[in-house]
Amino acid sequence: MRSGRSGFEQGYQFWFGYARVSSVPYDNSGASYGYITASIDDMARYVQFLLQDNDMLLRREYKDLLLSPLVQHRPDRAYGFGWRISETDQGETLVWHSGSTPEARAEIFFIPDRGVGAVILTNKNHVLEEARLSQVSKDLRGILDGQDPKPPSAGVHPMIWGLAGTLFILLAILIWLLLRMKKRNLKLYLTLPLSLVLFAMSAGIIPLFTRLTSSPWNSIRLFAPDIAYMTLGIVASLAWMGLVLMYGTLVNRRKHLESVTRRA
Repeated sequence: MRSGRSGFEQGYQFWFGYARVSSVPYDNSGASYGYITASIDDMARYVQFLLQDNDMLLRREYKDLLLSPLVQHRPDRAYGFGWRISETDQGETLVWHSGSTPEARAEIFFIPDRGVGAVILTNKNHVLEEARLSQVSKDLRGILDGQDPKPPSAGVHPMIWGLAGTLFILLAILIWLLLRMKKRNLKLYLTLPLSLVLFAMSAGIIPLFTRLTSSPWNSIRLFAPDIAYMTLGIVASLAWMGLVLMYGTLVNRRKHLESVTRRA
């Protein structure tokens, strides 16, 4: 499917495991890391250039330097001039890199010793789906060794189910509180601290989430919109539960004081 007169393929985002036409045509914060477009033919020629020994454009010594490891940031992985360098299961040098935008993902790899490589371009993306796309790259390398590719995993990611289940439970508790609030004699010394805890939890979820994922909230919203909206739903549910408890407790407290006054 084409996107207007631009000639670019329409991008898609995953929502709860289903592809949906992307509403993010351009990520303004992404200019520093991506949004350079190329066709599959262009990328294939690029791989050929990196693998060939022709020195007309770049001398062999400079090409070797380009593909050499500079920083060993993991025991099994190094980083060079824009390239990640690791090893295949057979112990051969593997040069590769991957990148993504909210609606697309690209991966390129090649094995210099064999003179083979591949490019994978997709026009859909989700942060939880990237591991499956990386498996496609690994399967391609396996095919070169005569191995059969593994069947692709399918279905909604467990994290999506977990967030959806949590949100459903919180909404059910909130509805129960609203229905039972007038019928219960709420104790101020119990419900007031609980409501404050709920407020603190609602305020801390997003900062904690961004810290654990090392990603700003805007990136989470763009690369995993379903996760972002469910997280906001959980935050809102906790805040409303705290508000309902506090309001109901104060109303019951006022009624109790009025009844004591009338008796006096």
